[in-house]
Amino acid sequence: MRTGRHGIAMRGMRRYGRTIVLGILLLTPMREGNAQLSPGPLSKAHESLEGLQNCTQCHDQNQGQIAKQCLSCHMFMRDRIARGQGLHANPEFRECETCHVEHQGRDFDLIWWDGGEKAFDHARAGYRLEGAHARQECRACHQPKNIRRFRPEESDSARTFLGLDTSCVSCHTDEHRGQLGAACRDCHTLNAWKPAPGFDHSKTKFVLTGRHTITACDKCHATVADSLSAADPTFVRFAKVRHDQCTACHTDVHKGRFAAACESCHNTDSWRLTDRTKFDHSKTAYPLLGRHAAVTCDRCHPAGQPRRGVKFERCRDCHSDFHKGAFASRDSAGACEECHSVEGFTPASFSAEPHNRTEFILAGAHLAVGCRSCHGEAHAKPPSQPLRFVFESTRCADCHKDPHRGTANRLAEFGCESCHTADAWSVVQFDHARTEFPLTGKHSAMNCRSCHLDTVRASVAAMDTAVVFLKGLKDCADCHQDAHAGQFLASAGASPASAGLKT
Repeated sequence: MRTGRHGIAMRGMRRYGRTIVLGILLLTPMREGNAQLSPGPLSKAHESLEGLQNCTQCHDQNQGQIAKQCLSCHMFMRDRIARGQGLHANPEFRECETCHVEHQGRDFDLIWWDGGEKAFDHARAGYRLEGAHARQECRACHQPKNIRRFRPEESDSARTFLGLDTSCVSCHTDEHRGQLGAACRDCHTLNAWKPAPGFDHSKTKFVLTGRHTITACDKCHATVADSLSAADPTFVRFAKVRHDQCTACHTDVHKGRFAAACESCHNTDSWRLTDRTKFDHSKTAYPLLGRHAAVTCDRCHPAGQPRRGVKFERCRDCHSDFHKGAFASRDSAGACEECHSVEGFTPASFSAEPHNRTEFILAGAHLAVGCRSCHGEAHAKPPSQPLRFVFESTRCADCHKDPHRGTANRLAEFGCESCHTADAWSVVQFDHARTEFPLTGKHSAMNCRSCHLDTVRASVAAMDTAVVFLKGLKDCADCHQDAHAGQFLASAGASPASAGLKT
């Protein structure tokens, strides 16, 4: 073993600074009797260069060092270095022998990892590992199926770490099938595929407003089958989703009965919050007038019921009969419009003219009497009836108290009208000649109360308004005191007591 040859081997060890036995100088007999000089067998990748005739393809003839001829074969690497790409473009990695040590045998791994494969700083290769990528095993990404830019004829694609693209789809299946472009990082992060915090729906053709902002994505974006991908046979439809009409996603609860777009009445805040300013009810068969214009939609159109088909021919289709059928026998069959309008239930528009077509004609003071004075709760029968409009008769006594306490019944052949009129109660037209005491002389000018009021006070306490007519008031002494103190009674054959005189 020669010192010079041995010295070449030692220089190799000092150069790499590794605890690797680089081999020794061997003298082996050649078939042709010549000596073969070699520090050790080449790796399997370079075995085609084995033999003295090939040494100069890698080594310098003078110094025995590895020449810069690696890149003459590894052209892909040469191109990357020229473009300043990847690990080998760094100055400290441009000498191939720094990490790739040869002549260690066929099974020797040509890659030397300073500190181990897992300790490699991937950022030095031009792609920093972040998020979920930092937790991956190297070969989870560096495998033949992910190699896109490496020419397989240059090396073993199962062993190389070259040829990967930095685009997401070079390793991952495009979940969107090209619908949203290739800029995955615009929406997603390296930590996880979901959620996609960078996605902004307002930058799409359909800006989310109202309740759409809290709607789950899959409510509008359905999962569909993908016949082109056996590994991942489904994907979510994001592109070409119809949004020109609400019915593209929502069922038309009106079943096509309204020609106008949904937006003409509704907004995205809530389906139930109808914008009535946009809906013109006057174009329907029932224009909203009067107080109906202020009624909320659900009062006439309850939830869950069709908007059309609502009956409106009669008021009672929506309103209960306040009068409980009291007017059903009228020619109008109790139509509310005869007395009321959409401007309000009160006051009623039933005037004197239609009232005079009933069994009771309004005349005199009755014209100034409010409806409830006769038809109010005080006269309701039964008490549960809110108002009374049906009466057994039209006699005065049905509404008015008898101030005569029945004492005038024998005189009133035609009831109160025998003496009174509807113009005023105090106007009396009674013919006293019909009684047993015709009024003559000064008696004809007397007021009724002059003769009948004192009797009332004597028999009915504090009833100043009552005028009671009593029988037997026909003698002078029944009303007048005897101015002659009974001087003429003896000649008349009567005693003061029998005459009823006051003594």
